[in-house]
Amino acid sequence: LTSPLIALPQLLLWAFPPPAAPTPEMRAKASRALARGYVVMAALSLVIWMTNMHYAFKDFASPAAAWDALWTHAHPTVAFMTIDCGVLIAAVMLYLVPEGPAGAALAVALTPLVGPGTAASLVLASREWARGSSEASTTAVKKAA
Repeated sequence: LTSPLIALPQLLLWAFPPPAAPTPEMRAKASRALARGYVVMAALSLVIWMTNMHYAFKDFASPAAAWDALWTHAHPTVAFMTIDCGVLIAAVMLYLVPEGPAGAALAVALTPLVGPGTAASLVLASREWARGSSEASTTAVKKAA
């Protein structure tokens, strides 16, 4: 359900060695770049979520029929994948809690509408954008002084 895509923006960072002494400007640029990466992942996750929902509504007569296919009368491998997906989504939502439970609550609230990958990516993007903005404003204040 696209949750593994949340980790992919970090792969972009492997190509660049960390600077010896990062400046606040560098940290602000890095946060904004990471926020843009999360937005791209949110867009990809949304497309995948909408595709999954399209096929789910097309193939199952009701939510109960989908639940039966995924859990109640599912083959053991399908039931395991359902558990695996649920645990992965729960882990991503728990990852959001330490920096503020409001972000995790927002992600949980958005999940039925846009999917877990999109919801978590949007929350992470907003956090990185805010972090970059605070770094930039701190730098501007220091330069003015």
